[in-house]
Amino acid sequence: MDCRFVGFFILLSYTKFVFCQQQYFQERPQNTSVKEGERAVLRCKIANQQGRVQWVKNGFALGHDRTIPGHGNRYSMIGEVSAGEHHLQIENATSSDDGEYQCQVGPKGPSKPIRSDATLSVLIPPTSVDLLDVPRNGKVDIKENEELVITCVIRGAKPAAEVVWYKRNKKIEIGVREDETTPADQTNRFDTRSKLTIRPQADDNGAEYTCEAKHPAITLVTSKKASVQLSVLYPPGPPEIIGYTEGETIRTGQEIHLICVARGGNPLAQVIWYQNNIRVDTSYRTSGRESRNEYTFVANSTDNGAKFRCEAGNLMTPTPMKTEVAMTVFFAPDFVKITGPTEAKIGDTLALECSTGNSNPEARISWVVDGRPVKDATSRVIQSAHGGTVSRSNITALVKSNERNLTIACYAVIHELGFSQTIVDTKIVSVIHPPQKPVIYGISDSNTGIREGNLIRLSCMAVGGNPLAQIKWFQGKKEIKGEYAISGNVASSRLDLMAKREDNEKQIRCEAHHPADDGLLSESVKLKIDFPPTRVSAKVRPEKLRPGVTAILSCETGSASPAASVSWWRDGLVLPLKSNSTIPGQHAGLISKAIYEVEVTPDLDGSVFMCQAASVVMTQNIHDAVNLEVLYKPTYYPSTGIVIDVVEGGNASKKIECKANPSKVTYSWSRDGISLRTLENKKEKDTVVFRENELFIFDATRDDDGVYKLEGTNAEGTHSVDVRVNVQYAPFISSIQPVVTVGEGRDAFLECQATGNPLSSSTVAWRREGFDMTRVDIAADAGRAYMTIKNAKREDIGAFECVANNGIGGEVVALSNLVVKYRPVMSDDPQHQKAAANEGETATLTCRAYGAPNVTFTWTRDGATITSNDRISIDDTQVDLITWETTLQISGIRSRDHGSYDCIARNELGFNRTVLVLSGTSRPDPPVSLVVLNTTHESVVLTWKPGFDGGLQQSYRIRYRQVASEAMKYADVYPSNATDYALSGLKLGTEYLFSIMSWNELGESNYTTDIVRARTSNLFDENMTERERMMAEILKDRADVSKIVIVGVSIAVSLLLILNLVIAFVCCFRRKKKLLEEAASSDGCSSSKSGTIEMYAPSSYNGTVTGETLSSISEKSETYSHNGSHEDYQNDVHHGKPALSTYLVDPIEPPKEYNHRNLNLGTGGTLPRINKLSNYIDQENEDNYIDTMRRNAYNQSIGDNVNYTTSTGRPPSRNQIMPSSDAYFNIAMGDRYPPYPTPSPSISGVPPPMPNISTGSLRFNSLDSDRNVYTPMGSLNIPSKNGWIPPITVPSNGLYDHERSPTMLEPPITVQYPATATVRNIETEGHLV
Repeated sequence: MDCRFVGFFILLSYTKFVFCQQQYFQERPQNTSVKEGERAVLRCKIANQQGRVQWVKNGFALGHDRTIPGHGNRYSMIGEVSAGEHHLQIENATSSDDGEYQCQVGPKGPSKPIRSDATLSVLIPPTSVDLLDVPRNGKVDIKENEELVITCVIRGAKPAAEVVWYKRNKKIEIGVREDETTPADQTNRFDTRSKLTIRPQADDNGAEYTCEAKHPAITLVTSKKASVQLSVLYPPGPPEIIGYTEGETIRTGQEIHLICVARGGNPLAQVIWYQNNIRVDTSYRTSGRESRNEYTFVANSTDNGAKFRCEAGNLMTPTPMKTEVAMTVFFAPDFVKITGPTEAKIGDTLALECSTGNSNPEARISWVVDGRPVKDATSRVIQSAHGGTVSRSNITALVKSNERNLTIACYAVIHELGFSQTIVDTKIVSVIHPPQKPVIYGISDSNTGIREGNLIRLSCMAVGGNPLAQIKWFQGKKEIKGEYAISGNVASSRLDLMAKREDNEKQIRCEAHHPADDGLLSESVKLKIDFPPTRVSAKVRPEKLRPGVTAILSCETGSASPAASVSWWRDGLVLPLKSNSTIPGQHAGLISKAIYEVEVTPDLDGSVFMCQAASVVMTQNIHDAVNLEVLYKPTYYPSTGIVIDVVEGGNASKKIECKANPSKVTYSWSRDGISLRTLENKKEKDTVVFRENELFIFDATRDDDGVYKLEGTNAEGTHSVDVRVNVQYAPFISSIQPVVTVGEGRDAFLECQATGNPLSSSTVAWRREGFDMTRVDIAADAGRAYMTIKNAKREDIGAFECVANNGIGGEVVALSNLVVKYRPVMSDDPQHQKAAANEGETATLTCRAYGAPNVTFTWTRDGATITSNDRISIDDTQVDLITWETTLQISGIRSRDHGSYDCIARNELGFNRTVLVLSGTSRPDPPVSLVVLNTTHESVVLTWKPGFDGGLQQSYRIRYRQVASEAMKYADVYPSNATDYALSGLKLGTEYLFSIMSWNELGESNYTTDIVRARTSNLFDENMTERERMMAEILKDRADVSKIVIVGVSIAVSLLLILNLVIAFVCCFRRKKKLLEEAASSDGCSSSKSGTIEMYAPSSYNGTVTGETLSSISEKSETYSHNGSHEDYQNDVHHGKPALSTYLVDPIEPPKEYNHRNLNLGTGGTLPRINKLSNYIDQENEDNYIDTMRRNAYNQSIGDNVNYTTSTGRPPSRNQIMPSSDAYFNIAMGDRYPPYPTPSPSISGVPPPMPNISTGSLRFNSLDSDRNVYTPMGSLNIPSKNGWIPPITVPSNGLYDHERSPTMLEPPITVQYPATATVRNIETEGHLV
C-alpha cells in the first residue's frame, strides 16, 4: 500500500511537472488587413517556449531563420526571443502576400507542438475610376427632364470598392442607381460598376456629378474620383425690347439703338431683328445668362410706320418667341420738282406745277418768279402709300419781250421740323435763237493709235444760240449718247468711248441741233485702235513621234494691230525659229505665224514647248503649249553609278527610276547571269529579291555585295542598267600591339589597323583620358592610325585606346599598353612595410615593387637569402603591367621569426630594396592621408588610406565636431573595410573638424594628427542637384522664424540649463561626500557570500553582461556613445532589449554541446582585485540605474544618425560630450587608457572545440584569439588558493578602482555553460539591485 502510494505520488509529481513545462500561445496571431505597400505584423507570442518557431504561409514553411530569406528580404521575425515573441513582419506588402499564415512551435521534451492560424488580407486601392461614354471635355449635353444614365467603373480594387455619388460636392441621397461587382482582370481584384439614373431640370445646368471610390486603402490624399458636368438644354424666356417705346416720335437722321434681350436658356438664345418681316441683324452676343442683340441704325423716311420685331429661340423652342414695336418718324420730303415748258417764245403763257416727295407731316409750298413771290397759287395735299403726304401747287407766268431767261423757284417747308428742313427747286425757261457750227476736240493726230481698252474722250462745242444748241454724236447712222453741258453761251457734249478693236478705222460724227434752225450743223473724226491678238494656237506634226524623226511645231496668233511678235520657248529659254510671217486679219489687223523644228529624242517625252505671242499694246503675253509624246523603250535615271548602301544584317530597298513610253514595262533582275526571285516568290534563303524596278535586301550579308542587272522591256524595245549593292559593316580592329615597351626618353610608336566598310582616314583614332595629346604625332589613312609618343616618360605608362568607328554600330575599342622601362621602385604602403602573426600562426609578408621590364624578387634576412622549404613558401606574381608582388609565407611562427626581412627587387635597369618588419599582432596604426572628396549642404565625403592593420581586420571611426561647438560626435564606417565614407546630417553652411582612427580586436589607434577642415555648402550652390535645391528651399523657409520667438525660446532654455547645472552640482557634491564617509567606515570589510558572481545587466545593449563589457572594464574608463544600437558590439542575430532585472544563476552541470573552459579576465587574464567591495556595490547599483536611463534617453534622441557595423567596437559610456580642442585629437593612448601588465596566461584543463554561437552573453577580447571565451548566462565559479574568494560585482559602466597596485592578480575563473538556468528575478522600483 505504501509503495503504491509512493508511485502515485511520483506519477502525480511528474504529471504536474510536465504540465507546468508545456508550451502554449500567450498571444495568438489575429486576422489582419494591411494596405498595399505598408508594413504588416502578425503577432505570435509563446509562453514557456521549448521548441523552435517557424511561420507557414499557405502551407509553405518559411523556415526557422528569423531573417526569413527570400521574398525580397521583406519577411522577418521580430520581437524579444527571450520573451517568446516571434512576430512575423512583412515590409512593403503586396498582393502576393495574401493568404493564410500559421505560427508553428515544434515539440521538445515534454512539450507538444502547437500552431495557430491567421489570415492576412492586403488591401489594394482601385487602379482607376472612369465614367463611361463621357466626352473628352467632361461635359454631357442632355435635354431638360430627359432621362440620363451615368455609369461609373472602379477597376482593380481589393476588396471591391464602394461607389459614392456626389452632386455639386454633396453626397447624393436620391436617384435610381444600380451597382454591380465583377472580378477584375487581375487575380483577386474586383471591378465595381454603378449606374446612376437622373432626370435633370433647368437648375441642374452646370451641375457636376462625381463618382468617388470608397475603399479602406484610400486616404484623403490618395482619393480617386471622376466627374462629369451636365449641360441641361432648356428654352429661354420671352424677349424684351429696350430703346424705343411705341408712339414715341423721332426724326430722320437720328441714331436709334434697339436692344433685344432674351434671358435664360441652354444653350443661350439666338436673338434676331426683323424690319417689316425682313431680317436685318443676326449679330447677337451673350453674357452670363442672357443673350442680347443691339441693332443700331439712322432713322429715315422708310422707317415711318415700320414694324421692328425681335425673335429669340434655341434648339429647345420649336418656334421662336417674338415681340415687336411700330415706329413713328418725322421727315421732310426728299425732293421738290417743278414741271412745265423749258423754252418759250415771247408772249407765250407758261403753265407750271410744283410737287413734293412724301413727308410727315405735310409740306407747305410757295412760289417765286424772277424774284417776285406769287400769291395766287393753288395747292392740294395727297396721302402717300408709304404713310406720309404729298403736296402739289400750280401757277401761270407770261413771257415778256425783254426777257432772255425766266427763273422760277418752288419752296417746300415743314414747320414742325424747322426752316432748316426747307427744300427748293428752280426752273429756267429760255427764249430761243440758233448757234454757230460745232467743233470736235480730243484727237490731235488720226495716225496715232489708241490702245484697246483705253478711254477715248471727245468734246464737241457749239457757241451761241438761245436756247443753246443740242449736240449729238453718231457712228454711221447709230447715235451715241454723250454728256451734254452748258458753260455761258457755249453748249458742249463730251463723249467717252472705250477703245474697241471693232472701231478700228471707223468715223465718229458730232451734230448740233437747234429749234430755231432747220439746217444740220456737224463735224467728224476717224479712229485708229491698237489691239492685241485674242488667241494663239500651237500644233505639232507628225502626230506620233519616235526618236530620230523631226518634229515641226507651228504657232499662229489671232488678228492684231499692229502685228504680234511670236516666239517658241522651252524650259524658260527662247528657241530659234525656222520661219516667221504675217497675213491680214479681222478689224483691219494682221495674223502672225512662226515655225520651229526639233530632232526627237526620248528625253523630249512629256516635254512642254510653249508658244508666246507678244504685242506692244498687251500688258501680258498670251501663250499656248504642246506636250510632246515620244514612244521609246525603257530608259533609267541615272543611267550609271547607281549604288544601294545597306548595313550588314539590315534591310534596304531602292526603286530605280525608269521611264518608258508605252509605260507598261516588264522587269527582271539578275546577278552574274542568275535571275533573282520576286518578292512574292521569296524563299527563306533569299536575301535579295525584287518587285518590278525595286530591289529589296533582307538581313544583308557581305556575300550580297556586288553588281546586279535590271532589265526592262516594253512595246518599243528592251534596255538594262547595272546597280551596285554596297554592304556596309561595323569596323573590327584586326591589328594592334598589345604592349609597346620603350626606354625612358625614347619615342614610342603605336599602330592600329581596322577592317570594315566604309573606311576613311577618320575611322580609326587614338585616345587616352587625361593624357596631353599635344605631345603625340598622329597619322591616319583608310582604316589605319599611327601614333608616335615623343620622349616617353614614366608617367606615360598605361593603356592607350584605339577607337574604330565608321558610323555602323558603336565604336570598337582595343588597348595598346605603353610600358616605359625604369628600375624597380618599392611600395611604401603600410601593408607592404609590416606584417604580424602570433606564435604558432602563419605569417604572410607582402612586398610590392613597380618597374619595367620584368621585376624579380629576392628575400634575405641578416644577409642570408631565404628559400622555400617546409615552413616557408615564396610566390611571385605580376599585378599589372608595371606592378610586381612577392609574398613570403612562414607557417608555425616562432619567437625568433619576428624581426626584419629584406625584400630586393631587380630588373635589367637596376635594383631596389625595402625592409619589412614581422611582429606579433597588435592594435592598428592610424589611417593616413585623410582628405575631403566632396561637400554638399548637409554632407561631407571623406577618404583615407589604411594604416597597418596590426595583423587583424581593422575598422574605422570618424570623430568630428563643429568649429564653433565643444560637442564631439562619432561615426563608425560601414562596411568596416571601406576607405571612404559619406557623413550626412550636417548643418547648412557650417565648418567642421574631422579626424579618424582605426581599431581591431586588440585595441585602437590614435586619431589622426592632421585635422581636416570642411565647410558644408550654402543654400544654393551651382553644383546642387534639383532635389538638393528643393531641400534647401525647405530649410530656408524653416529658418524664417520670428526673431522674437527664437530669442524667447533661447532665454528659456538657458535658464533651465543653469538650473539643472546647479542641481547637478549639489547632488554630486553630496554623493561624493557620502561615498567618502562610507569608504572610511568600511575599509577592509568583505562579504560572506558564496563563490557566485552577481551579474548585472543595466545596459541597453544586451540582456546580460557580455565579455566585451568585462573587457572594456579592464581596458579603459572612457568610452563613446552609440546611436541607439549595440549591433556593432555583438554578433547575436537577436537585438537585446534593456535588462530590467538582475539574474542570480545557480550553477548547473552543462550539457556536452557547451564548452567548458578556464577563463582569464582582464587584459592579462584575471580580474584585478577591488578594494572596498561592499561599499562599491551599493554605489554601483545606483550608478548603473542612472547610467542606463541616461543611455536610453540619449539613444532615443539621436535616432539612427550613426550606423555601427563593427563587431569589435567599444560600448558607450556616460561621457558622451568630450573636450573639443584640437589637442584632444592628439592624446596618446597611454594617457587615456592606463595599461595593465600582461601576466602569463593560466589555463586549467584543455577545452573542447567551441561552437560558433552568439546568444548575447559573455564575450572577451584577449591578446590571444585562441583564448577568447563565449559565456552563456550562468554562474562563474572562482576558486582560490585558500578555497574562498568574495563575490565580485561586474558593473556595466566599465569603472574600476585603478588606484590599487595593478600587479595584484586573482586566480583564473572557471566558467560553466548550462543548458538551462534557474533564474530568480530581483527587481525593486524599476532598477537593478
